[in-house]
Amino acid sequence: MMPEESVERSILAEFPEMNPGPVYRLDRFGKVTLAYAAARKIFGKNVIGQSWLDICPGINPAIWKTIHSTSGPVPHEAQVGECIFVFTHRCDPVSKVVFVFGADIPNQKLAEKALR
Repeated sequence: MMPEESVERSILAEFPEMNPGPVYRLDRFGKVTLAYAAARKIFGKNVIGQSWLDICPGINPAIWKTIHSTSGPVPHEAQVGECIFVFTHRCDPVSKVVFVFGADIPNQKLAEKALR
């Protein structure tokens, strides 16, 4: 392997950790198997091994079933502390692993509140 390739691989490995939005990987039962840096700030550094249905406000078995039966993204809005997030879920149809991509949406909510 060339030194440039090694550096490139190192940069690629760091890329998810540098994402400002929370990213999680869940097993088919909803257990958190991976949480990048921003994700650990939301639910704590010990989030690995916890059930998404227990820690994500408003996620219930019916929503979990929808996530597994839908081929596209399934968004879910949740308030965690003072923050409001949209967690977008994508289920891999083969492995049934679920990827969760979060976005903090305070500015959108403030604009909606101002319109009311």
